[in-house]
Amino acid sequence: MKCSIYGFLFVVFLCPPVIGQGDSLSGLQTDNMLHPADGFTAQTLKKNEFVYYQPLLFIENPSPIWFSWGITNKLTAEVDLSAIIHGVSEEQPRFLPVINLRYKFRDQQQWVPAIAAETMFEHLGWGWNSYGGNFAPTPLTSHNRIGWSARVNMGWALRKKFNIHTSLGASYTEELFMADDSGNVTSFYRTVNPDFSATADWRPLPWLSTHLSLSYGVTSLFVDHIPRKYQVAYSFRFAPFHKRKWGILRTFRVELGAFYCYFPDTQRDFQVMVPLITSVYWQWTCKKRNHAN
Repeated sequence: MKCSIYGFLFVVFLCPPVIGQGDSLSGLQTDNMLHPADGFTAQTLKKNEFVYYQPLLFIENPSPIWFSWGITNKLTAEVDLSAIIHGVSEEQPRFLPVINLRYKFRDQQQWVPAIAAETMFEHLGWGWNSYGGNFAPTPLTSHNRIGWSARVNMGWALRKKFNIHTSLGASYTEELFMADDSGNVTSFYRTVNPDFSATADWRPLPWLSTHLSLSYGVTSLFVDHIPRKYQVAYSFRFAPFHKRKWGILRTFRVELGAFYCYFPDTQRDFQVMVPLITSVYWQWTCKKRNHAN
């Protein structure tokens, strides 16, 4: 059943129909996307472009998660707000930074891809960061202290509305614990692991985009910051009010996502097969107003 579902998704994403191939692009079709379907792109935000990403139904809890800022047209910073909020809300408050930086070296020129470098640093102190929530009977993984990753992202616009993204890198984790179904724990200390992802990105309509990603290692959204896992994810993004005059509606987006994860070290999987993971986000640009003399 799983193979047939994802086989169908591959056909849909890798062989996009010709419908809606007009010259005019708007809404989601012109958005810079950083992590569609938990993948990695070479796209960066424009200068003073912002994204606030808010899960409504998530693996653990619907706390704020990512805030992104286009520092320049080539440099984008992302901050994991949930880690900071969790740290300052403890009995003994502490600062738990999770910061991601992406720098774009070049845009695509013919078949030479767009290229960007990305790095993320996280410091989780001495606390445990476990995953599973209501979707797993026992915690899947936990890790603490320090983590760091670096990767190179590439992107090709094969058509005006269809893109392919790839990413290759490695991550360092100071402490990592993985539990099997019986509660037996496999531990890793000061481990370096490879990271890879490939993402298909199809935006047939201004109000609809569809995404599919395959990855190994660290990802950013669903089972985030955890290495040594295989993941297949897909998502749908909607811009229901992209023609509205009010900015709070025009910049409003919705994402519905699903994924399947497999942890080979514990022979355990973790899945939400239908798009139940719902998030909303706002993506907007602050522009200086021109004042008449």
